[in-house]
Formats: sequence, C-alpha cells, structure tokens
Amino acid sequence: MPTSPRAFAAALDSASPDPLYLQVAADIGRHIGHDPRFLHRLPSEAELCALYDVSRITIRQALAHLAERGLVVRRHGRGTFVSAVRRDGRQSAIYSFGDILAGQGLAPETELLAFGMTAPPAEVRAALGLGDTALGLRRGFSVNGRRVAVTEVHYPPALAERITRDMARETSSAEILTRRLGLAIDHADVSVDLAAIGPAVADWLRLPPASTLMRIRRVTHCTGLGPCEHSQILLSTGAAAFRVDAEGRIAPALGAA
Repeated sequence: MPTSPRAFAAALDSASPDPLYLQVAADIGRHIGHDPRFLHRLPSEAELCALYDVSRITIRQALAHLAERGLVVRRHGRGTFVSAVRRDGRQSAIYSFGDILAGQGLAPETELLAFGMTAPPAEVRAALGLGDTALGLRRGFSVNGRRVAVTEVHYPPALAERITRDMARETSSAEILTRRLGLAIDHADVSVDLAAIGPAVADWLRLPPASTLMRIRRVTHCTGLGPCEHSQILLSTGAAAFRVDAEGRIAPALGAA
C-alpha cells in the first residue's frame, strides 16, 4: 500500500545530526521495493520535492548519495531508476564479509564487540519468528587500521546453547552455521538499503549518532529448520575505497583511485 504523502515529510527530523539530504536518502531507501511508487522508477524530482517539502537541491543531493552507493541509477532526461543491486534477491549459499574482503586482496581485522542473549529488534523477530530473546553478536571490521564495517547477527534461542563466545570470536557467521553446527543452507534472502545506525555501532565506527549507512541484510534459511539466522552488514562507505552489492561483489567506490 502506498505511504501517505504526509508520512514523507514527517520522516524528517530537523533536530537530527544528519544533514537533511541524508535523511531524505535514507527514507527513499526504505520505500524502494515496498511502495508501488518506488518499485522501478522513482518519482520525479519535482514530485519528491513536494512529498518531502524540501528544495530541489536537497533532492538532488539525496539522489546523488543513493547513486554513489549503487542503489539507484540516474539517466539524463529519463529520470531515476532503482538499481538491480537494490532489488531483493535470493542466494543458494552464504558468504562471510571477512572472506569477501580477503578474496579482494584485503586483510581485514575483526573484533567481537558484543555477544549474548538479547532482545532482538522487531524486524529480526519477524524474520526469524522469535519471541522476546535471541542470541546476538556484533563484530567490527577494520582494513589497514581503518574501521570500515560492523556486522550484527542474531540466532534463534534453539541454536544459542550450541554457539560459544570463542566460536563467535574465531568463526564467521557463515561458518558457524555450516562447519560448526553442521547445518545445510537452503537459501538466503538478501536485500540492500540505507539504515540509521544505533549508538553502539556509531561509537565503534567513530561516526555521529544515527548516521545513515549502506546496509546489506540477510535472512538465512536452513534445511529442516526454516529461518535460522538474521545478519546485517553496516558499511561505512565514507571510510573505505570500496562498496559491496547484494551478491557479495566488491567494487571500487565511485571516485576512488
């Protein structure tokens, strides 16, 4: 169902530390693929100005931000279109973010930032069919001494007693499921969007609170168990010379040498 026009302007917060164009970009990212007006081609600049009650320069900055991150494609004289990267996809295998980086010749360092039973966010509860608790872990990734990404992973309580802190520290989330727990991956549903980060992630990445980052979200389904893992990569695109798409491919960031 289309979002009410009033909801677009209401999504912007004048007290937020994020510039207005980043707030608009993040909200557009949330509507892509869900609101029928944002399925393949985005509304025109004039229509977006009216929806968000902002200037044309703010809309152009927001669209440029989305285009730099590969979420939309701007075609002169034709409009702005949803990139193939942003469309939700399904994979038959899962990959760890560390392995993806290593496969590109990078030498990532990882740090286990949090581990334990926690109250999962609403979208995690919905994706995994959970109640009020889940096993959650958070890892930080650095490349050449620069903090570039954080991954947040949640597992159902039924798997929690089989996953130890040492396992989480030493083993990727993909390997925990397959090598350590011996589970078979049926498929993983993957999507890419922009998301506001929480205070813990912002603090570790040394970014302002509620900054908006590119997010790669994965819901893994295990054979015989159904949804068995929810993970998300929050990528600090401003701190690294690369970007990641929903297929796990890494490409130089636009404008990078």
